[in-house]
Amino acid sequence: MKLNLLNAMLLTAMAAITSVHAADYKQNPFTLVYEGAITENIEGKVNIHPVKCDLHGIQIAANVYTPANYDPAKKISCGGSCPP
Repeated sequence: MKLNLLNAMLLTAMAAITSVHAADYKQNPFTLVYEGAITENIEGKVNIHPVKCDLHGIQIAANVYTPANYDPAKKISCGGSCPP
C-alpha cells in the first residue's frame, strides 16, 4: 500500500514538472496554440485561411495554409489525383 502511494506521488510530481503550458487559443485569431504560430496574414509569407463546410449534416472546420507568394489566380496541379 505504501509503495502504491509513493508511486502515485512520484508520478504526480513528474507530471507537474514535465507539463507543457500551451498558449491560450483565444488569444490567436486562428486558434493556434504552438510557439511561433501565425497570428496574422502577411503578403509574401505563409498565410492561413479558416474554412467551414457541411458534410452530411456535420460541420467541418479547417485551416488552409497557402505558401508564400501564393497567387490564387493560378491553377495548382494535383498530379491527376484531384476529384473533379
